[in-house]
Amino acid sequence: MSWHDSRILVVDDKPANLMAMRRLLLPLRVEILEALSGEAALQLVLRHDVAVILLDVDMPGMDGYEVAETLKNFTGTKHIPIIFLTAAFNDHPHLIKAYEFGGVDYLEKPFDDRILLAKVRVFLELHQARLAQQRAMEQLAISEAKFHAMVDHVGIGMTRVDFEYGQLLEVNQAFATMLGYDSPDELQGVSVEEITHPDDFTANVDLICQLRDHVIDSFVLEKRYLTKTAMVIWARVTVSRIPGQEAGREFMVSAIEEITSRKQAEEMLRREKRRYEMFLRTAGDGIHILDEDGGIVEFSDSFAAMLGYSHAQTATLNVLDWDVHIPREQLIGAVRSLIKKQASFETRHRRKDGAILDVEIHARGFEMDGKPFVYAASRDITDRKRMEEELAKAKQAAESANLAKSEFLANMSHEIRTPMNVVLGMAEMLLETELDAQQRHYAQTMDRSGRALLDIINDVLDFSRIEAGRLTLLESSFSPGRLVEETANMMRIAAGRKGLVLETALAVDLPEFILGDDNRLRQILINLLGNAIKFTERGRIELRVLRDPESTGHLCFSVVDTGIGIAQLHQQHIFGQFTQADTSITRRFGGTGLGLAISRRLVEMMGGRIWVESGLGEGSVFHVVLPAREVPATRDARAKEAATGETGHIQPLRILLAEDVEENQMLFSAYLKNTPHRLDMVSNGLEAVARVRREVYDMVFMDVQMPVLDGYQATRRIREWEREAGRLRLAIVALTAHAMDGEQQRSQEAGCDLYLAKPIGKRALLEVIRHFAIRSRAEQG
Repeated sequence: MSWHDSRILVVDDKPANLMAMRRLLLPLRVEILEALSGEAALQLVLRHDVAVILLDVDMPGMDGYEVAETLKNFTGTKHIPIIFLTAAFNDHPHLIKAYEFGGVDYLEKPFDDRILLAKVRVFLELHQARLAQQRAMEQLAISEAKFHAMVDHVGIGMTRVDFEYGQLLEVNQAFATMLGYDSPDELQGVSVEEITHPDDFTANVDLICQLRDHVIDSFVLEKRYLTKTAMVIWARVTVSRIPGQEAGREFMVSAIEEITSRKQAEEMLRREKRRYEMFLRTAGDGIHILDEDGGIVEFSDSFAAMLGYSHAQTATLNVLDWDVHIPREQLIGAVRSLIKKQASFETRHRRKDGAILDVEIHARGFEMDGKPFVYAASRDITDRKRMEEELAKAKQAAESANLAKSEFLANMSHEIRTPMNVVLGMAEMLLETELDAQQRHYAQTMDRSGRALLDIINDVLDFSRIEAGRLTLLESSFSPGRLVEETANMMRIAAGRKGLVLETALAVDLPEFILGDDNRLRQILINLLGNAIKFTERGRIELRVLRDPESTGHLCFSVVDTGIGIAQLHQQHIFGQFTQADTSITRRFGGTGLGLAISRRLVEMMGGRIWVESGLGEGSVFHVVLPAREVPATRDARAKEAATGETGHIQPLRILLAEDVEENQMLFSAYLKNTPHRLDMVSNGLEAVARVRREVYDMVFMDVQMPVLDGYQATRRIREWEREAGRLRLAIVALTAHAMDGEQQRSQEAGCDLYLAKPIGKRALLEVIRHFAIRSRAEQG
């Protein structure tokens, strides 16, 4: 038997044992996954579909029992059969413990190779059977979904009716909506008589009898239906007979199209057909009346003047004489189609002199003396049309770009940040385990690459928010000198890796505190320093700050490097979006080309300017000049600058995690494994509300996107329950993969105390818990 798509995971802390097991399992011709620790085994299970696990019991760190217990606690992994292998524990209690922790077998070393292979073969066959069943069920679900989607979204009402009792056996959503019902189930078993207008029922029954008796195969009629609220609607019904599949019974299938609007229009036309005559001669627009062949019957003087004909000449015209851009058959058909409806549209007329006019027409059909006619009012909109077309093109381009950008940002933020949260979190947890040098290098590389990808995502989001005008600046009091030193300290690590010296130079007369957006200024400086480090192979980098000598009340921030420099011809382009000096720069150093574009936009939003002085091979100096509104150093500002955070014992908290992604549940569980805090988990907002009402928690981490009830709705229900029950306010932290402007405001409006955007690192998570633990202790003390 072939198990080509199956995998066996072997977990043992001794490489020699792994090698022996690999040789033993070689005849099975399956993919063998190997792990030297319980933590590494969990990582592999998350990434691969494993058919069976051969798990050593006695291992450092997480032993085999702990690994099995973790896997059995999650839906996605609890089905995997686990065979425990041990040489250290051969007593009965350990055998019982293995089965209690989810093992399907317990083999003591040395064991008979043939027995192990036989057991593994059984589980491989079961795994193949499960995969086959899963694929079959998926195909069946897809097929059924396609069929129901086709019927429910066909756009017209569909019904299947029993001939014998006249009952509705099946209806689609369109027909239920047409009659004012929320669901097709509400019409199940209802008789046709109940929903048919009494005045139309007899004619309807006569036709159904002919259909049942095979006198006719189908029929079409217009009839009235009664809605759920007893309103009357008109519909055009096409009914056909179909053979049944149940004991030879036959059924009829109906396609129903609502025509209430058309019926109302026809009735209106009958009442108003004489009203147009009084306006014909006095109207300022080009009024004309056509017969069904497009011949002109009546017209106003303004219509003749519009076309440039005399009154006598106009009386002999046909619509074909001025609407020459439409083929004859289509034009006459279009005129006749207007006889039974009203319409407003735009078209073109040709004048007697050959000039083409853009016109707006309001047309309405009517009957007079039993003959059909079309009343039309034409207005020359040539100039307006030309202007509208120009505006429409510009508006459509802008709206399409903005819509596409917004959809792209929302989707990219959610779809990338959700898995990035797990990837970076697991990398962080892996780095906390005992790894050899090569494994640590791999894990560190994965962590750095993931964070580099996140930086790129943030650049794209920032730039797009700026382009869409949705990025706002926040104003607060901060120390420019302290901000510069902190930023330089952050970047010295990256500079040190390349052997570069990063220094700062601050003017002695810098203001102690200024008003501005310190986070965005830090973002600009980090971007400039990051570029300087990236493009400098040797030498030094300096961050200078002084009062701008050319602009009173402004500060000048300069980043000086001894890097590769920028040629003069490229300097005017580097601040553009997705632009670097040349294509070789991208190949050599990477990057999106958005950093300087974002920095330029932020500087301009702050009322400043940015430029570069450089030469190829001579290094570069980037200058940023910003307005600096000095403020007195208030007690609150000084306290903020000097704050070091509260220390001491942190009391254990009882925490509830509402998260529907199992990988994120496992990640949170791993983050809090060695902490004193207790973690409970639910998979949707409705479960979270129920648990909060039933049990006492210190704080809740609430994912905002969950099935059944999302996080914001769940938070609102909890806050409402707290007010009604007189409960203390529970700390609720919103978790989201959307990093869009407005998400923080949405979380606050819903009642959340804090907002965290994924990916969330272990340190950040523990810091948030520490913050609320301190706050809780202060409130209780």
